Amino acid sequence: MTVLHEDGLYRHLVFADPAGGFYRFDLVTWPHNLMLRGDGFSFGDFRLRIPAEWELSFQDFSWEFLFACHAVIWGIRQYDAAKAASVPSQREAGAL
Repeated sequence: MTVLHEDGLYRHLVFADPAGGFYRFDLVTWPHNLMLRGDGFSFGDFRLRIPAEWELSFQDFSWEFLFACHAVIWGIRQYDAAKAASVPSQREAGAL
């Protein structure tokens, strides 16, 4: 993960294998928006019109959309883990 920009709700994160490879993607956020773009795909509107029977079937969603949702979740977890690791614990902060 590489953070290209981070200013409050404005973020641009790049997820890529430093050695190269396929499935590189960017997560870009700004107030009330999330953009996912990558190798061969781009999604910009994750607001869904979910039918009342949403829990019965996910067949209405393409594999590309489901892949994008998984990429967003994975990317957020990577970002949160990196942020948590960069903040010193209270014990470490007291020792400084």
